[in-house]
Amino acid sequence: MAKRNSKTAAQQCRYYEVDNIFVYMVETYINGNFETFRRLYHELNKDARRDFMDFLLSEVEPGKSSVSCPLKPSDSAPLC
Repeated sequence: MAKRNSKTAAQQCRYYEVDNIFVYMVETYINGNFETFRRLYHELNKDARRDFMDFLLSEVEPGKSSVSCPLKPSDSAPLC
C-alpha cells in the first residue's frame, strides 16, 4: 500500500468510506489501535490536523473529567 500524505478530511472520508474521519480516528484510538490512529493522523494535511484538534477540544466538556480518581484527597501521598 502506498503512503498517503497531506490528505484533506473529505479525501480521507471517501477513501476509508466513513461519514466522519475524526470520529473514526477517535474510535480507533479508544479501541486501542494506536498505530492505526498514528497512521491516520499523519495522513492528514496541516489544516485537517488542526481541524482534528479543534474537534477533540470541542468534544471535551470544560472543567469536567471523564476519569474518576479512586483516591480521596486525604488518601493521596504528599508530592514532596
